[in-house]
Amino acid sequence: MDKKLCLWSSSGVRCVDLESHTHSVSKVKVSTSGSHAVSSSYDKTLKIWTLKGRKRGQVAATLVGHKAPVLDFAFSGGYIISGARDGIAMAWDIETGSASFKLGQHSGHVTSLDCV
Repeated sequence: MDKKLCLWSSSGVRCVDLESHTHSVSKVKVSTSGSHAVSSSYDKTLKIWTLKGRKRGQVAATLVGHKAPVLDFAFSGGYIISGARDGIAMAWDIETGSASFKLGQHSGHVTSLDCV
């Protein structure tokens, strides 16, 4: 695994390296609007990346609060729900980047999650 993301041009010819995580990236997803991407990492954070406009390729927010590597996340309305190796799932407000609440403690790792 790598701690770097690559934002490809629409032609697929040029790549802009997105570097901000300090450990390996575990997952990346693009928002339904296509304006942002979110990445999770073994550095215990999630990053919201701007994909359009003048700030393209820049970190819009860093979500800090997990005490172990973040393994998965999902979008749910105006929230990002993330799960980590510490057994904690957290809900983050996308607009403010703040942790809204914790969703309980599992006895094992949160390796996968989804929102319905």
